[in-house]
Amino acid sequence: MVSITAWQAVMRYFPPKSLSDKKARHSYLEKQNEWFERVYGAEYVKSLVAGIEKRAKE
Repeated sequence: MVSITAWQAVMRYFPPKSLSDKKARHSYLEKQNEWFERVYGAEYVKSLVAGIEKRAKE
């Protein structure tokens, strides 16, 4: 949990530069969505993750 919180705080200062970076960010957002759904019992907006996934494939 600490690493997720730390990443949330600093990820805006480290934009993805490579495909590996984009995949890591995508994976992080997917896990964040799963956590949100588990904790709050509601679906998180997944369009952001879908958009990032689409751009990563371009």
